[in-house]
Amino acid sequence: PFRLLAYSVRVWERWLDEHPGARRLPPLVPVVLHHGARAWSAPVRFGEVMGGPPELLDALRPWTPDHAFLLHDLAAQDDDALFGRAMGHLVLLLFRHAWRGDLARRMPGWIDLFRQLLASPSGLRALEAVIRYALEVDREPPAEEDLLRLAAALGGPGGEVIMSAAQQLRDEGRAEGRTEGRAEGERSLLLRLLSLKFGALPDDVIARLRGASDDDVAAWAERVLTAGTLAEVLGD
Repeated sequence: PFRLLAYSVRVWERWLDEHPGARRLPPLVPVVLHHGARAWSAPVRFGEVMGGPPELLDALRPWTPDHAFLLHDLAAQDDDALFGRAMGHLVLLLFRHAWRGDLARRMPGWIDLFRQLLASPSGLRALEAVIRYALEVDREPPAEEDLLRLAAALGGPGGEVIMSAAQQLRDEGRAEGRTEGRAEGERSLLLRLLSLKFGALPDDVIARLRGASDDDVAAWAERVLTAGTLAEVLGD
């Protein structure tokens, strides 16, 4: 509630800057879209975050801000309720299920929604944004095969958008593989350098190197050329 109050004030301040002769503010309705794992349980009115003796709060209530905000709690609704909304229900479904990691399993069941989205103005751009969101936020991004099946079901330009997303997954997978391979190679090289300079390495040092971040490995690789001891290389 406090953050929404601050947002509202900023909106009104900007509006007044743009309308310097205004003597009244436009209506403003704060809305919260909640898509966490559990239903919303925090305050929904500003007055609920005020602290102090109850009798004091009651006495000051006429002079204390106590606005509420409109809460749209996806965690407290089922998918059928979301399907009933005229616009945006596909996005709401994505919000609802992204944190669960099951978008890949559910998206084929939303094929009619994807078709409705494509039929809307700027449908292709909207579909691209939806798929990009699914790829970026899902804890278990859709497998390439799932995207290909969805592309075949949609067909046409919509299918091409899905195919482009599938290609992006392939490219990113290759890039990630190259990055991981390079990082592992740097660790192996550092281990060899340390062994050549300091002899057999203790098991705890080897374990530390294997679990180190890429930044740590890079820093240690720079020190190994000038350090006189292992402690100087691995010192924090």
